[in-house]
Amino acid sequence: MSSGKMYKKLVVIVLTVILCLSIGRITSVHARSVDMEYVSVVAKINSDGSMDVMEYYDVRFDGQWNGMSRWINLFDHMEISNIAVYENGEPLTYHSGDPANSTEEITSVRNNQEFRYWVGPVGTFVAVERGGSVLLDWSINANNTKKTYAFQYRVHNAVTVHDDVAELYYQFMGADSPHPFGSFVVQLELPEGANQDEILAWGHGPLYGEVSILSGNEVQWHVSPLPAETMFEGRALFPTSLVPEATYFSKGPGLARILEEEKAWSDESNRERRQARVDLYGFPLVLVAGIGFFFAKRFRFLRYHKTEFVGDYYRELPGAYIPAVLGQLWNKNKHKPEMIMATIMDLGRRGYLVIQEFAPEKKGIFSRGRKTDYRLIRQNKPIEDLSFYEQKLLRFLFWDIGQMDENQPNAQVTLGQIEDFTKKKSNRPTFHSNYEGLSYAIEEKTQKDDFFETLSKKEKIIHFGLVAFFAGIGVVLLKWSAFQFLSIAFILVSIVGALTIKGMTRYSKKGLEDYVRWKAFRKFLQDFSAMDQHQIPSLVIWEQYLVYAIPLGVAKEVIKQLQMVFPNMEQDGRQFGYGWYMSAGMMNFEGFNRMMEDSEKCITRSVKESYKVAQSKDSDSSGGGGGFSGGGGGGAGGGGVDFR
Repeated sequence: MSSGKMYKKLVVIVLTVILCLSIGRITSVHARSVDMEYVSVVAKINSDGSMDVMEYYDVRFDGQWNGMSRWINLFDHMEISNIAVYENGEPLTYHSGDPANSTEEITSVRNNQEFRYWVGPVGTFVAVERGGSVLLDWSINANNTKKTYAFQYRVHNAVTVHDDVAELYYQFMGADSPHPFGSFVVQLELPEGANQDEILAWGHGPLYGEVSILSGNEVQWHVSPLPAETMFEGRALFPTSLVPEATYFSKGPGLARILEEEKAWSDESNRERRQARVDLYGFPLVLVAGIGFFFAKRFRFLRYHKTEFVGDYYRELPGAYIPAVLGQLWNKNKHKPEMIMATIMDLGRRGYLVIQEFAPEKKGIFSRGRKTDYRLIRQNKPIEDLSFYEQKLLRFLFWDIGQMDENQPNAQVTLGQIEDFTKKKSNRPTFHSNYEGLSYAIEEKTQKDDFFETLSKKEKIIHFGLVAFFAGIGVVLLKWSAFQFLSIAFILVSIVGALTIKGMTRYSKKGLEDYVRWKAFRKFLQDFSAMDQHQIPSLVIWEQYLVYAIPLGVAKEVIKQLQMVFPNMEQDGRQFGYGWYMSAGMMNFEGFNRMMEDSEKCITRSVKESYKVAQSKDSDSSGGGGGFSGGGGGGAGGGGVDFR
């Protein structure tokens, strides 16, 4: 398998991994939605230990909505009263839930048990008790609008009086709310009579929530946002003297137990915060440091050697190797179709081929075939001395395409035959495999010439060992929810590490020395017409130079300049291309240039056609203030908010 194919497969794997890491879950797209932008709760503790609560919900509706509900969970010793519901400040009417005058029967599930209740028309609300909980449900008519809903209630025995302290422990929102909240603020008002340092308060829920003791009678909890299915709980301790008429007692001390309980939760939450900070700040650190390490390693390896040659021009061929080898050197070990054209011309120049221009016969009156074609004719010169690449190319052209023995003198194949060969789909795999074979052959040749350097076996083991190390850490960290970002960072670093080894090939000292000379030679080819006449090589030398101009990408420029220097394509009675290039008409550089262009286009098109089959898909037969803690959950209240 070629390195290009391996790279494409690796990219597919990488994209799949990133996609799996990026998608937490797939959510359905609904035609309607609801957004609770802001929730404000005002709670007041009374002297009898009861608590008056007013909850405000700013709700933005998208689509049609017909009802809103709120569960309130109560302990056995608690009761709820004074229930009222408001829409945009206007009170709603209480509805008894009598089926006789109800408009709809609602099915609900509580504690894995299904039950039914009836609701009234728009502008009414019902209160349903179930297993120590109270459900408030009010009927609405909301369609693509924004409204504010408020409801109030009194919780009796909300405060527990211990021997040494009074306690409010209450869930202002339970973990069974299916909708998130933008901002959730709770303001608790205590009776007058305490100093600020006599008040203690804690919050339970998201670790980024905050609790503040504002004064001796005011506590505030705030979290933004409050995710769906996440409870929000507050706990406050204050002197028992503030609730002299309270009726619910624990009959024992509570302060020490509560402090110990909160300390344990606080320690656990602080540990989670530290882990979250490591996860948050470690993510960019590991990502930047890890990726930076692999790229620095790559750039350090790819740094060029120093060369002995320093100059603008090089007037002789820098190397005595075939043009295909130059193509590999120039294109950094990549085989390209123009290298075949350069080799064909070089074989002609050296007496192995004759390139003959001719006008092909038309197959019919309305035929729109080629006006000009070119015939490659084998000469009586043995091929044993040729490189494996050149021999393989001749066999491919004459045997596989021309159906003739490449060793037979006067064996022929035309450019038209070459192009027609790949027009037939059944021939494309043959063309493709031969082209790949030529690529491998020239790759092996350049390896023997020691033009390039790659990582040693030991360096590759170390490199992939580091990749596996980073990937292993990432996989291990995936088991801890606190280090999700960090685990992704390590996995991404390992992926980048695996990708950075792609193209870790550089010029060897010998290869770079040749490369800079060829670069200077290329510049000479581009500028030679501006030089003094005595500095310009003879026309016969230019036959050889032109062959090497093809892989250097400046053949057209060279021909244009040759037209200026040798307008008649001859020097000292010798015609350009004598003995190996035969024009159908008057010999000129325009015709020669046309031959080169036609040949290059033909070979390039044929290569592309062959790749259509190679790259096509296989058939498929299968279809005290401060931050919150994460503890708690034992307070009354709770419940959730839902819509219908």
